[in-house]
Amino acid sequence: FADADFMLSPDDNVCVSRMAMFSAEECAAVIAEAEAAALADGGWSTTRHKLHPAADMPLSRLPNTCKRLGEEMVASLGPLLSARYPSLLPDPLALLPVDAFIV
Repeated sequence: FADADFMLSPDDNVCVSRMAMFSAEECAAVIAEAEAAALADGGWSTTRHKLHPAADMPLSRLPNTCKRLGEEMVASLGPLLSARYPSLLPDPLALLPVDAFIV
């Protein structure tokens, strides 16, 4: 990954990609899947965060989005983070989300 593809914070603890990870069509598919799940569940979740309330949808309710995110983690996100922070993530396949949701 070329450094030109990323913006780094002054202390190098935040790395922001200059490239989109998902296309507009993929984002629309995520939104559609989340809206369908919300409709089936009777609405978006609003009780997950007591101190910072937000309407969200756990990725565990979105199988297509979970699959696509998993593919992206293997193809680019894991290697990106491993290349940028090798001491923290020596194996890019070890990247594992603990809590993921759509807001």
